[in-house]
Amino acid sequence: MLVVLCYVECGDKVLLIRRKREPYTGYLAMLGGKVEAGESIVEAAFREIKEESGLEAEALEVVGVCSETVMAVEGREVLLEYDMALVRGVVASLKVIESGEGELCWIDKSVICCLGELVPTDSEMIQSYIIEEDAMPRHYTVAKSAAGRYSIENVVARSELREIY
Repeated sequence: MLVVLCYVECGDKVLLIRRKREPYTGYLAMLGGKVEAGESIVEAAFREIKEESGLEAEALEVVGVCSETVMAVEGREVLLEYDMALVRGVVASLKVIESGEGELCWIDKSVICCLGELVPTDSEMIQSYIIEEDAMPRHYTVAKSAAGRYSIENVVARSELREIY
């Protein structure tokens, strides 16, 4: 499944959503969702930002791609698999409209990767693709405990992916 994640910024703030649904219920996350049939990644990002926040993005740029496998800690069952495109977008206003997807909040850029309640892979992607500006594709293996906690078990970078495939 192809998903777009949107790093939406306005000045020194980044827009996050507290997820109401699985996966990552209760965690802060970047806006985003599935890329629909016939839609480009950028078109999907414009749509998702508008649907989830009411904001119109002024500029969008694809800054990274990765994949994610979420596994149950017990039994090692694969729960979810995603291919994700991270898109960086700029908006002109902090005024949002709640969509029902979750509570929206603006977070200062300087503390975003320190948030313990941020989806672990979102934090990793922000650090790698936005802060470090490293466009190397990655694969994340995430473990979900029975208590609903998620943690990154493994990160494989592009150079290592070549050796696997």
